[in-house]
Amino acid sequence: MIKLSFLLHLALVLCGMKFLQQCTAPIRLLDPTPMTQTALLTAQDYVTWPAVAPTARLPYGPNEQQFGDLYIPDGPPPHPVVIMLHGGCWQAQYDLAPLGEFNQTLQQNGIAVWSLEYRRLGNGGGWPNTFLDVAAGTDY
Repeated sequence: MIKLSFLLHLALVLCGMKFLQQCTAPIRLLDPTPMTQTALLTAQDYVTWPAVAPTARLPYGPNEQQFGDLYIPDGPPPHPVVIMLHGGCWQAQYDLAPLGEFNQTLQQNGIAVWSLEYRRLGNGGGWPNTFLDVAAGTDY
């Protein structure tokens, strides 16, 4: 049984390698920017970051909090895509808006971003609704 499992894993790896050989464009990595000081991010820091308008805001469900902000880079597709989930311990006061500059930086570097909003505690979220929202937004 172990031999069969090993052979199946090996076959998957080899198939994946064959698939990746078809990729023609190199992945462009972002240059790391050194930090001049270390600091912890506070909740107040997070909520005061400026919002950045996305390329489009699209609903993925019927609730007003079931939407995603889409940031599409310039240039011809296809583009790699990042699905961005904001933090905030599922608390209602923390939404996706402060991640706008981060999403825009990815967009300016050729990466499309699908930044999801979801129902949070106090707004119909919590288990399992928050999880279901993220799954529905990802499927969208």
